Amino acid sequence: MNFNFRGERTTSTTTTNAKTNLLSNQALPSLASLLNRSRGEKVGKRTSVFTIFVTASLIAILLLVSPSFHHLPQAIAQGAPLNPATTQIINQIATQVASVHGGDSAQISQLLQQIALQISEASNPGRAIQAVTQIFGQLAIDPQAPVSQALSQLTQQQASGQNVEQSIVQVGRQVAQGGDVTQAIVQAAQQLAQPPGGALPSQVRQEISQIATQVAQGTSTDQGQVDQVLQQIATQTAEQGGNAEQAVTQVGQQVAQNPQGPVSQSIAQIAQQQASGQNVEQQITQIGQQVATGALATQVIVQVAVQMAVGQNANQQITQVAQQVASGTGTEEGQVTQVMQQLAIQVANQGGDANQAITQIAQQVAQNPQGPVSQSIAQIAQQQAAGPSTTNQAITQIAQQQAGARGAVPIIQVIVQVAIQLAVNANLNQQITQIAQQVAQQTGSNPQAVEQVLQQLAIQIAGEGGNANQAITQIGQQIASGEGEVSQSLTQIAQQTATGNVGEVNQDITQVAEQVAEGGDVSQTLVQAAEQTVD
Repeated sequence: MNFNFRGERTTSTTTTNAKTNLLSNQALPSLASLLNRSRGEKVGKRTSVFTIFVTASLIAILLLVSPSFHHLPQAIAQGAPLNPATTQIINQIATQVASVHGGDSAQISQLLQQIALQISEASNPGRAIQAVTQIFGQLAIDPQAPVSQALSQLTQQQASGQNVEQSIVQVGRQVAQGGDVTQAIVQAAQQLAQPPGGALPSQVRQEISQIATQVAQGTSTDQGQVDQVLQQIATQTAEQGGNAEQAVTQVGQQVAQNPQGPVSQSIAQIAQQQASGQNVEQQITQIGQQVATGALATQVIVQVAVQMAVGQNANQQITQVAQQVASGTGTEEGQVTQVMQQLAIQVANQGGDANQAITQIAQQVAQNPQGPVSQSIAQIAQQQAAGPSTTNQAITQIAQQQAGARGAVPIIQVIVQVAIQLAVNANLNQQITQIAQQVAQQTGSNPQAVEQVLQQLAIQIAGEGGNANQAITQIGQQIASGEGEVSQSLTQIAQQTATGNVGEVNQDITQVAEQVAEGGDVSQTLVQAAEQTVD
């Protein structure tokens, strides 16, 4: 007896396909009505969007279990069209794009089918179905989403005779490698819209010129050199498939807010390096590549400038320091990172050893995350959040002193002194030094250790909102009158620092600062804190 296994399989396949197509055809009209309804309805939008995604996902599942889906690669190779259900989703997308931006929905549909086929060829049919469903979901949420504009733009360029095949291939490859289909389409449209020869649009060049003027004025760098670097960054971003106009706008906003800040200083650093004959092409390419993948242009520019100034691992070291300072002082980590980055770049711009400077800071902060260096950096960071001009001046002063001394004066000492000037006044450092010397004469202690305690105390009182100038002046008067109890208390706290008991010292100083900020007597609180330390 002969059995027609082939015939049975054919019948079964035909029946399953018919059922799948029936289910898909039943689901699609409801999907289309939901899409149309989402255009005008605001009430119940979350429910509508959820329903759309569920429906779209159902179609994807139906296609995945369909026997015809498993034969799709062979059909594509033979030039056959996409699965009917996928084509219908594409047609719905095309209708939606055409209704928003105008144009021929048939041409938009054709472009989408080419993209879907390219994704399928570069990956698999399932990936293509996922991509189409994702586009549909984006338009359901926002009919004017960037992907809608990009599809309209690509279709118009194709209709005008422009070759978009390379762009379609690019989208297919990016999605096959796990990229987001909507982002890939938008990037392809942006890249295709760039003028021939890599020229930037006139409005971008005009914005770059304005930014270059601000950076040059804020950092005393040649405007032409800055303009050249910014144009190179924008061009490289566009060539990598990124949004050059968006990147330039981001930079412009940051520079306008703070013409002497880390972004301006970073651009100046790259411009100065290029003007000195150093090859910065690799760094500019790195910026363009990272921005094209979605990274913030301002953040990437600063990180690359820090690498140039300090070394390859500089950003990781700065991040670690910022985390320790933030943990030890309660300051926002991002603010500390920004101060550290700007400091590194400006030390390098002034001709100093930025690597040595960051290393010294890192060592001190690691030893005592709540100590005077950490407190000083935190104080500068907090000032920057309130208003950048004073902080810019402070960071410039630190960089100039560090570079001028050629490393002879440790940067940690300069940071603490500048932080005290910033928090209180310029004469307080001299007053603290005089008090420390008097205490050392009276008690035989180390004047530098006493000075460090007084510095940290002044910074923390100011940080708590107290009157640091009044507190230090009161201590000075007590010491000058021969008040031995205050001198002994400062000595005891300083000796704890020398023995490595920094945790106890930090606790004592924090206690004094908090009580003084609340109106307490600084001399009494010092004596009480020292007594607790001895006990």
